[in-house]
Amino acid sequence: MTGLLPWAALALTTGLGVVGFAAGTTFYGSITVNLRAREALLPALAFPILVPAVIATVKATALLLSGGWSTEVGTWLTFLAAFDVGTILLATLLFPAAAEG
Repeated sequence: MTGLLPWAALALTTGLGVVGFAAGTTFYGSITVNLRAREALLPALAFPILVPAVIATVKATALLLSGGWSTEVGTWLTFLAAFDVGTILLATLLFPAAAEG
């Protein structure tokens, strides 16, 4: 794989990783905003949810940088995209309840 395609795949990986991380932390930030110990609770709540996004992003990036595009990269990106869609949908549906409390 030569030219611009590896950089496009790397940009896609980065974008999907950032979206997943941002969606998860924004949702949990909205839950903890009114709590006294929010600085301690946000990382504790968000960490288990964000681990799959971080692992998928790191694995896809490592594979892209070491060998270019492969089916394994596609698998990790598919997982990351599904994680992003699921997190965004779940956060959108649960946000009214989180903002109430």
